[in-house]
Amino acid sequence: MHGETRHGVTSSSSRNLRRLVPGRFVRVAGTAHHVVVDEGPRDASAVVFACGLGGAWYDWDAVVPLLAGRATLVRFDRPGLGWSEPAAVPPTLAGEAERIRALLEALELPGPAVLVGHSLSGFHVEAFARMFPELTAGVVLVDSSTEPEAVPPAAYSQRVRRWRRVGDLSRVTGFGALIG
Repeated sequence: MHGETRHGVTSSSSRNLRRLVPGRFVRVAGTAHHVVVDEGPRDASAVVFACGLGGAWYDWDAVVPLLAGRATLVRFDRPGLGWSEPAAVPPTLAGEAERIRALLEALELPGPAVLVGHSLSGFHVEAFARMFPELTAGVVLVDSSTEPEAVPPAAYSQRVRRWRRVGDLSRVTGFGALIG
């Protein structure tokens, strides 16, 4: 057998596979992210493609030829998907927006960028646009949901406050321990 075996894959076959997969790895927040960059004109905004739940960089293969040469196109695998390592912490909207910002910085693409979010990643690119408006040239949502009111409605906030008071009262009186 050629090379050392680990998890049923020889090291030589692993190297060959890496040659077949385009892109490179960029470390962001301690996690190696697989990123594929198709270079475009330096004066055009970069276009960052973010995949939905379970998606990977190659899900944008049909779109890339339509935009090739017009902008720098960035596709990446979110942590734990595609070729990227899993993240040490669970995802949050702020964390995913920061991940995109850090990827742009690591790739030396100063922005502003156009962000394209599919499905779940629509929330990620929307959070990026809200958190980093100076880095956002535009947002495209593909089969995504949006939250036009980023602040919960008053009725929701009132219910949360009410239940927090009930929880505080249960804790102070010991009632929660009695029934729980």
